Amino acid sequence: RCGVLMVVVGLVLVEGAVGQTVARVLYQPGKAVAKEMDGESRHGQLTIWLSDGKKVQLVKDNRCAEDSVQLSKDKKTIGWATGVFYPDSRGEQYYYPTELHVWRGGKVIRTLKGGKAPVIEEWRYVGTTEIAMKVRGRHGPAYLELLSLKSGNRLKSVAAYSEEAKKLSWAKGWDE
Repeated sequence: RCGVLMVVVGLVLVEGAVGQTVARVLYQPGKAVAKEMDGESRHGQLTIWLSDGKKVQLVKDNRCAEDSVQLSKDKKTIGWATGVFYPDSRGEQYYYPTELHVWRGGKVIRTLKGGKAPVIEEWRYVGTTEIAMKVRGRHGPAYLELLSLKSGNRLKSVAAYSEEAKKLSWAKGWDE
Protein backbone atom coordinates (compact mmCIF):
# COMPACT_ATOMS: atom_id res chain seq x y z
CA ARG A 1 0.00 0.00 0.00
CA CYS A 2 2.35 2.61 -1.21
CA GLY A 3 1.62 5.92 -2.84
CA VAL A 4 -1.26 8.29 -2.46
CA LEU A 5 -4.98 7.61 -2.77
CA MET A 6 -6.83 10.68 -3.99
CA VAL A 7 -10.61 10.84 -3.96
CA VAL A 8 -12.31 13.73 -5.71
CA VAL A 9 -15.68 14.01 -4.08
CA GLY A 10 -17.25 16.84 -6.03
CA LEU A 11 -18.49 20.03 -4.46
CA VAL A 12 -19.81 19.69 -0.95
CA LEU A 13 -21.55 22.53 0.85
CA VAL A 14 -20.00 23.21 4.26
CA GLU A 15 -22.41 24.82 6.73
CA GLY A 16 -21.20 27.92 8.48
CA ALA A 17 -18.58 28.73 5.84
CA VAL A 18 -20.39 31.06 3.45
CA GLY A 19 -19.46 30.25 -0.13
CA GLN A 20 -17.04 27.52 0.89
CA THR A 21 -17.31 23.96 -0.35
CA VAL A 22 -15.11 20.91 0.03
CA ALA A 23 -13.59 20.46 -3.42
CA ARG A 24 -11.17 17.59 -2.79
CA VAL A 25 -10.32 14.95 -0.19
CA LEU A 26 -6.86 13.38 0.04
CA TYR A 27 -5.98 10.33 2.12
CA GLN A 28 -2.25 9.54 2.34
CA PRO A 29 -1.19 6.14 3.73
CA GLY A 30 1.12 6.27 6.71
CA LYS A 31 4.30 4.33 7.35
CA ALA A 32 3.58 0.67 8.10
CA VAL A 33 4.29 0.73 11.83
CA ALA A 34 1.36 -1.41 12.89
CA LYS A 35 -0.99 -4.12 11.66
CA GLU A 36 -4.74 -4.06 11.59
CA MET A 37 -6.80 -7.04 12.76
CA ASP A 38 -6.47 -8.66 9.32
CA GLY A 39 -2.68 -8.20 9.36
CA GLU A 40 -2.42 -5.16 7.08
CA SER A 41 -1.56 -1.61 8.06
CA ARG A 42 -4.22 0.90 7.00
CA HIS A 43 -3.89 4.29 8.61
CA GLY A 44 -2.64 7.63 7.42
CA GLN A 45 -3.25 11.37 7.05
CA LEU A 46 -6.38 13.19 5.88
CA THR A 47 -6.48 16.55 4.11
CA ILE A 48 -9.30 18.46 2.44
CA TRP A 49 -9.30 21.51 0.20
CA LEU A 50 -12.12 24.04 0.23
CA SER A 51 -13.38 25.64 -2.97
CA ASP A 52 -11.35 28.80 -2.30
CA GLY A 53 -8.16 26.69 -2.35
CA LYS A 54 -7.70 26.68 1.44
CA LYS A 55 -6.05 23.47 2.61
CA VAL A 56 -7.31 21.93 5.89
CA GLN A 57 -5.29 19.10 7.46
CA LEU A 58 -7.85 17.08 9.44
CA VAL A 59 -5.52 14.26 10.57
CA LYS A 60 -1.74 14.77 10.76
CA ASP A 61 -0.53 11.95 12.96
CA ASN A 62 -1.15 8.93 10.66
CA ARG A 63 -4.14 7.79 12.73
CA CYS A 64 -6.88 8.18 10.11
CA ALA A 65 -8.33 4.76 9.30
CA GLU A 66 -8.27 4.08 5.58
CA ASP A 67 -11.73 3.43 4.13
CA SER A 68 -13.35 5.29 7.05
CA VAL A 69 -13.74 8.69 5.35
CA GLN A 70 -17.36 9.41 4.36
CA LEU A 71 -19.45 12.37 3.25
CA SER A 72 -23.07 12.64 4.37
CA LYS A 73 -25.89 12.40 1.83
CA ASP A 74 -26.80 16.04 2.45
CA LYS A 75 -23.21 16.91 1.42
CA LYS A 76 -22.61 19.07 4.50
CA THR A 77 -20.57 16.78 6.74
CA ILE A 78 -17.40 14.67 6.53
CA GLY A 79 -16.51 11.94 9.02
CA TRP A 80 -13.53 9.68 9.63
CA ALA A 81 -12.25 7.23 12.23
CA THR A 82 -8.95 7.47 14.06
CA GLY A 83 -7.36 4.82 16.18
CA VAL A 84 -4.76 3.72 18.65
CA PHE A 85 -1.84 1.33 18.51
CA TYR A 86 -1.88 -1.67 20.85
CA PRO A 87 1.08 -4.01 21.37
CA ASP A 88 0.40 -7.73 21.49
CA SER A 89 2.20 -10.19 23.77
CA ARG A 90 5.09 -10.44 21.28
CA GLY A 91 5.52 -6.67 21.12
CA GLU A 92 4.02 -6.23 17.62
CA GLN A 93 1.91 -3.10 17.20
CA TYR A 94 -1.69 -3.40 15.96
CA TYR A 95 -3.89 -0.50 14.85
CA TYR A 96 -7.54 -0.29 15.94
CA PRO A 97 -9.97 2.52 14.92
CA THR A 98 -11.60 3.69 18.16
CA GLU A 99 -12.99 7.21 17.59
CA LEU A 100 -15.28 8.65 14.93
CA HIS A 101 -14.83 12.36 14.19
CA VAL A 102 -17.51 14.40 12.44
CA TRP A 103 -16.54 17.72 10.80
CA ARG A 104 -18.91 20.41 9.56
CA GLY A 105 -18.71 24.15 9.04
CA GLY A 106 -14.96 24.31 9.60
CA LYS A 107 -14.70 22.31 12.83
CA VAL A 108 -15.11 18.90 14.43
CA ILE A 109 -18.65 18.97 15.82
CA ARG A 110 -18.65 15.52 17.44
CA THR A 111 -16.25 12.76 18.45
CA LEU A 112 -17.99 9.42 19.05
CA LYS A 113 -16.84 6.14 20.60
CA GLY A 114 -18.39 2.70 20.80
CA GLY A 115 -20.33 2.03 23.98
CA LYS A 116 -20.30 -1.77 24.21
CA ALA A 117 -16.89 -2.25 22.57
CA PRO A 118 -14.02 0.05 21.58
CA VAL A 119 -13.12 -0.92 17.98
CA ILE A 120 -15.12 0.72 15.17
CA GLU A 121 -15.39 -1.81 12.34
CA GLU A 122 -17.84 0.11 10.16
CA TRP A 123 -19.98 3.22 10.34
CA ARG A 124 -22.51 5.15 8.27
CA TYR A 125 -24.74 8.20 8.34
CA VAL A 126 -28.43 7.61 9.05
CA GLY A 127 -30.14 10.62 7.53
CA THR A 128 -28.65 13.92 8.65
CA THR A 129 -29.06 13.52 12.42
CA GLU A 130 -27.74 10.06 13.35
CA ILE A 131 -24.70 7.83 12.99
CA ALA A 132 -24.71 4.01 13.02
CA MET A 133 -21.60 2.07 14.07
CA LYS A 134 -20.63 -1.59 14.16
CA VAL A 135 -18.20 -2.04 17.05
CA ARG A 136 -16.47 -4.94 18.78
CA GLY A 137 -13.61 -5.63 21.16
CA ARG A 138 -10.29 -6.90 19.89
CA HIS A 139 -12.01 -10.30 20.12
CA GLY A 140 -15.61 -11.35 20.67
CA PRO A 141 -19.07 -10.36 19.46
CA ALA A 142 -19.96 -7.21 17.53
CA TYR A 143 -22.57 -4.65 18.59
CA LEU A 144 -24.66 -2.32 16.45
CA GLU A 145 -25.10 1.17 17.84
CA LEU A 146 -27.18 4.15 16.75
CA LEU A 147 -26.02 7.56 18.00
CA SER A 148 -27.42 11.08 17.82
CA LEU A 149 -25.17 13.40 15.87
CA LYS A 150 -26.61 16.40 17.69
CA SER A 151 -26.11 15.19 21.28
CA GLY A 152 -23.71 12.26 20.92
CA ASN A 153 -26.13 10.12 22.96
CA ARG A 154 -26.47 6.42 22.22
CA LEU A 155 -30.03 5.84 21.02
CA LYS A 156 -29.87 2.06 20.57
CA SER A 157 -27.36 -0.75 21.05
CA VAL A 158 -27.94 -4.40 20.14
CA ALA A 159 -25.77 -7.46 19.69
CA ALA A 160 -25.04 -8.08 15.99
CA TYR A 161 -25.96 -11.76 16.43
CA SER A 162 -29.42 -11.01 17.88
CA GLU A 163 -32.71 -11.48 16.03
CA GLU A 164 -33.41 -7.78 16.59
CA ALA A 165 -30.27 -6.84 14.62
CA LYS A 166 -31.73 -8.42 11.48
CA LYS A 167 -34.74 -6.08 11.67
CA LEU A 168 -32.89 -2.77 12.03
CA SER A 169 -32.94 -0.76 8.79
CA TRP A 170 -30.01 1.42 9.91
CA ALA A 171 -27.84 -1.68 10.49
CA LYS A 172 -28.68 -3.53 7.27
CA GLY A 173 -25.97 -6.00 6.32
CA TRP A 174 -24.17 -5.82 9.66
CA ASP A 175 -25.99 -8.64 11.50
CA GLU A 176 -23.95 -11.80 12.18
